[in-house]
Amino acid sequence: MIEPTKADFKFIKFKIPSFSFKESKKEQVDLKLLFNPSGVFIPSEKKFILNLSFEGIENDDIKSNMIINVEGLAEFEFANEITIDEIPSFFYSNSIAITFPYLRAFISTLSLQSNTGVIMLGLMNFTNMGEVLKKNTIIK
Repeated sequence: MIEPTKADFKFIKFKIPSFSFKESKKEQVDLKLLFNPSGVFIPSEKKFILNLSFEGIENDDIKSNMIINVEGLAEFEFANEITIDEIPSFFYSNSIAITFPYLRAFISTLSLQSNTGVIMLGLMNFTNMGEVLKKNTIIK
């Protein structure tokens, strides 16, 4: 057996500051799922704020046919003061993967409560999104 190395960061909280939802006119909808991760690193507070924007668009690629749009914010805290260059590369993809179940639960609950048919998001591989998040991170 092997003991995993403990991460030097922890998940603090998640919230949804804004969202919109529109029922499709179609009986059966295939959604194109789009994510836009960005981040704000605050070294003086040892914090990282992940903004995970999500859009579900009917597969005809017209923005006016957006079914759901959600902005999720997740706050992470590092154990020690670090610079942006010292943030481990795995943090970027892992922070998205940690946040995704909260976003997925919100979307399925919202669509269930609206009685329009549940939007279920499946498992996803966020490995490639880690690089996008890294590029879209600013220092505050």
